[in-house]
Order: sequence, then C-alpha cells, then structure tokens
Amino acid sequence: MAGSKITLLKETVNFIVDTLSERDRISIVLFNHRASRLIPLKRLTKENQPMIFDKLELIKATGGTNIAAAMDVTYAILKQRKF
Repeated sequence: MAGSKITLLKETVNFIVDTLSERDRISIVLFNHRASRLIPLKRLTKENQPMIFDKLELIKATGGTNIAAAMDVTYAILKQRKF
C-alpha cells in the first residue's frame, strides 16, 4: 500500500478518531511482513487525540501484507482489555 492508498488510510483513520467519543477506545495495529501495535488500547480522550494523529503520520508503506499476524495481535489486544 503506497502513495494514494496510504494517504486515504490516514485520512480515514483521522476521520474515525474525530468521530469517536471519550467513551470509545482505540488501538492501531500495523502490519507488513509482521505485525506490531502502534498505539496501545486506550480511551479516546481529547488529550490522546494529538498523539494518535502524530503517530498516524509516521505510518509508511514498507511492503508485505501479513494480515494473519495483524489479526493475531488484534485478538491479543482485545483479550487483554479491561471493561
């Protein structure tokens, strides 16, 4: 995913972050040939929004699409959440 696709992804996630409320939580998982958590699961407060936007700008397309690894990381995040 490069160029306009990665730009569209960032714009979409920015829109989602702007739309969610402080009752919502967000975590972002990156994946290429492996998966990693960019942002741990946290409440979407006004204080957290700038950090989320800043981290989104760091996302670069680096090749590979190991979505299975991303799903594993995502599942682990959801299993560890506290209500």
